[in-house]
Amino acid sequence: MTYDELLNHVHENKEIGERLYVCTFLTCDYDKMRRATVTMVKNILGKYVVTRWLDFEYGRYLVKKEFTNKDLASDCAWNLLYDNQRMC
Repeated sequence: MTYDELLNHVHENKEIGERLYVCTFLTCDYDKMRRATVTMVKNILGKYVVTRWLDFEYGRYLVKKEFTNKDLASDCAWNLLYDNQRMC
């Protein structure tokens, strides 16, 4: 899945938008991140960090991966959201 396809799915489907949150470090809304299961954030170094959260408030996560390619990060985020057995 490409980055543009992922953004279209997130914007078109409210259910996906609540479970998957995509942002940059400048546009991050922590209330939305707290409610999301999977987040994809572009950090200050230009890397995409994909995280599947167990508990955002306490910083516990199941998977946390960094990517330089936004399409690979998008594919990983989508797989983490819908296929819990596959860890990218």
